[in-house]
Amino acid sequence: VAVDIFDYLPEREVDTLLEALPSLHAEELETLGDYEDETAGSIMSPEFVSLRLGATVADALTRLRRLALIGQNVTYVYVVEQEVLRGVLMMRDLVLNPPETPLADIMIKTWCASIRATISATSPTCSGSGSCWRCRSWTTANGCRAWCSRPSS
Repeated sequence: VAVDIFDYLPEREVDTLLEALPSLHAEELETLGDYEDETAGSIMSPEFVSLRLGATVADALTRLRRLALIGQNVTYVYVVEQEVLRGVLMMRDLVLNPPETPLADIMIKTWCASIRATISATSPTCSGSGSCWRCRSWTTANGCRAWCSRPSS
């Protein structure tokens, strides 16, 4: 959102605002601003929470509580194995399951299609078998099998 606001300000004011921010935040905004409008990179969030596949509900809740203390608002928790997305957690499932429950047992398993940050956010294509990023339907080598009917890339 901050990067979008910069589009309406004179470059001199943008530079002044970026200089006033902590360097980490300024670098983040500059990186996001490098992507063309309406690309996946321009709408992505560089902040996310991921937990390892072997973690438990207790591990996840401990991490989320620590993040809440520093004011980070978490919507999704991603489960990863060796930097590969394996699933997504719903907050409801974290709250309703016993602490010793493995995340692998309650996550929404996904074989996510990956997309480049420079691909169009308004008319992307599915990237083969896996899950269509737009409609989350299963895909095949021929593309999305659901309503969005995106061809494979």
